[in-house]
Amino acid sequence: MLRSLKFKLFDLLTGLLLAKPAAPPVNLSDGPLVVAGFFRTASGIGRSAQLHAAALVRDGYKPICVDLSAAFNQIDIESPHPLQQMPTTKTGTLIVHVNAPETRRALWHLGLFINRKWSVVGFWHYELARAPSSWFYEQRWLSEVWVPSTFVANALEQDSSIPVRVVPHKVDYPPCQSVTLDRPQFDIPLDSYVFLTTADGRSSLSRKNPFGAVEVFQRAFPDIDDVSLLVKTRNLERTELEEFSRLCAQDPRLIHINESLTPKDQFKLLSSSDVFISLHRSEGYGLVIAEALALGKPVVATKYSGADDFKDHPQFHGVSYRLVPVAGDPVYSTAAESDEWADPDLEEATNFLKTLYGSRPTTSNKTVSLG
Repeated sequence: MLRSLKFKLFDLLTGLLLAKPAAPPVNLSDGPLVVAGFFRTASGIGRSAQLHAAALVRDGYKPICVDLSAAFNQIDIESPHPLQQMPTTKTGTLIVHVNAPETRRALWHLGLFINRKWSVVGFWHYELARAPSSWFYEQRWLSEVWVPSTFVANALEQDSSIPVRVVPHKVDYPPCQSVTLDRPQFDIPLDSYVFLTTADGRSSLSRKNPFGAVEVFQRAFPDIDDVSLLVKTRNLERTELEEFSRLCAQDPRLIHINESLTPKDQFKLLSSSDVFISLHRSEGYGLVIAEALALGKPVVATKYSGADDFKDHPQFHGVSYRLVPVAGDPVYSTAAESDEWADPDLEEATNFLKTLYGSRPTTSNKTVSLG
């Protein structure tokens, strides 16, 4: 009851005190340019802000990076960018990397109250084919919505009252000057052909489907020893951790890492692997897919949702699927009964793994540095 009253009071205050966005179209050169987001959080949406800030710098802009990790109690890494305070000017341009449910709280934290007329861009990600109606209510505080993929644009454009623009993440370069491949750091066998899959429990383990990757790996290689599957996770529940521990005890070729990694270590992990697997049920973008492709790694991934934007890449091996109901997933409790996502074809994925193993290079590059 107290929690409900708290939220109602917050809704009332934000409705009265938050500024409506500036009317003119977004102009990145108009006043201070701020990128706000989870710069100290090792999540996909945290990487979204980090990558966008880096891309703006490469394009000649000088963005002010403002961190929201503390405001949402999500600090788990050091920021790869210098952080500053939100400017106090009455006008400017803000690109805020939080989704619709967090938008008002973020703008409140940034102090965009009624006497400030900033142009505000919400950089949003969503993983189902149609966004919830509550998301469009939050557009009142925005000038535009930017999204990373055609899939998310289609999910929002159906009911959006403001422009929706596709702005893909730029992952052409590692986030540091040099990334040294380091298999011993992750307990990866030096002479093994390594498959990697990743999942964040907060982003729905069912959606990321790492257990599907385990099943496909074991189907493809029932009796081959010079292969490994590295399962990188974070934010798992106790029962999920226990299940991975049980699987690893039964199959020593499985390696499980459950921790948050810095962007530098994330690239080291990808670079130390040979193939990335993503048998997801849906992706707003598929950031690790993009990072793996940028590093020249073969990717075996469900060819649905945001990942479908990579279908023409020569290293992308798209897995067929059938659509199944989303209902029952706790992270997507607001999903409608008609909402669906992908159930990937495990037999086809198995064949991709066998083919990649059969055509693996005969020389190792596990000690190369990336410039």
